[in-house]
Amino acid sequence: MKPIKLLPKKSKKGWRLNIPPILSETCKRRRLFFRSRENAERIAIPLRKTLRIGEVQRIPPFTKSRFAIRAYELLGREHQKNSFNRTD
Repeated sequence: MKPIKLLPKKSKKGWRLNIPPILSETCKRRRLFFRSRENAERIAIPLRKTLRIGEVQRIPPFTKSRFAIRAYELLGREHQKNSFNRTD
């Protein structure tokens, strides 16, 4: 596996920044385009820091996170019901 560099590259569409799947919200490679190198660097610097520190966590897509929140709420209610009905 190649090391992740997150360096802006000049292209016909402007400055391109390739975001690897591990850092992408969609878990797919993303290509972002910017008019200037400074704008591309502004996005790349925090991603590089996150990668270097090792805080890479997959961010679930919006729909999955909404389902997770709802499931947690439902489980929380069930847990509360069960804890009040205990006869220990």
